[in-house]
Amino acid sequence: MELNKITLFGKINQRINFYDFKNKLLRNKLLNINKTKINKIMNIIKININKLMKNIKKIKNIKIRSRINFSFSIITVLIYFSVLGIDASPRKILIFMSSADTLILGGERKYPTGIFLNEFYIPYKNLKEQGYEIDFATLDGKSAPIDPESLKSKYWDNEKIQQEAIDFTKLNIKYLNPKSIDSLVKPELEYSGIIIPGGQGLMVDLLGNDKVLDLISKFHTKNKSIGLICHAPAILTTYPKESNPFNGYRVNSVTGIEEWFIETFVMKGTPSVRKIASLLEESGLNYEKSLLPGRPHAVKDRNLVSSQNPFSGKEFIDLYNESLSESK
Repeated sequence: MELNKITLFGKINQRINFYDFKNKLLRNKLLNINKTKINKIMNIIKININKLMKNIKKIKNIKIRSRINFSFSIITVLIYFSVLGIDASPRKILIFMSSADTLILGGERKYPTGIFLNEFYIPYKNLKEQGYEIDFATLDGKSAPIDPESLKSKYWDNEKIQQEAIDFTKLNIKYLNPKSIDSLVKPELEYSGIIIPGGQGLMVDLLGNDKVLDLISKFHTKNKSIGLICHAPAILTTYPKESNPFNGYRVNSVTGIEEWFIETFVMKGTPSVRKIASLLEESGLNYEKSLLPGRPHAVKDRNLVSSQNPFSGKEFIDLYNESLSESK
């Protein structure tokens, strides 16, 4: 009986530093746990450790001690997560962006583009405030340029947050030095989800890229949350129709009327790839949109969250958070 007690509790202190929280992984998992509850439980564990470590030293057989160490180091982790209800999934999000800064219109005119500022910063800010760690990545590891159009005040409800976002893109080290897609090792295990913000840039370098399709598929296979904003759902149209993993999914994106408005009054030119809504339907997805153009709208179908335009930030992040909670 004494040996059973030792094997049940004896390795808690040695394998996991519960009470001093030196282990970074555990710190991330404990962000949302009540600190009072933690301290109380840690004190109880510490008292038991002090008693039981004395007993485990009495076991003279080194082989038995080694087997106890190996077997129960894993068991104690499982017990710990089970008792405290800790979410064992990673609290990290990957924001994958375009690094293209020029779109060709009408086959010859160069138009400055990039990612749409509020389409990346609003989700980033919300997730960061929840305690998520955010990593940035682009196809080639170059920093993501900001579409000049997205700097205009009409796309922002709050001037303070607008300036905060602008400053972020100039000063944040992680943003200015994103990972390359080739440097991502098993991202579907490292991250809880992926977000691809909109902007015309992605129509240049991400659309139809096999590595990007493979990246999205990896997250999808593990049922991780996938967020595609404005133009980003166009990426789904480049899967082979017969093997599109999102066939039959409900999806949202920039509408035909919104594209026409952008082409006529903003870009004053026509890109080579357009009519994204029609392309999505042709690819086997079920396209949905707001009743009127230019209105906030987002759609969630299983682990896929998509939104329509730069005015849909709140609608997008609400559904994306819902998806994250379901995939835990």
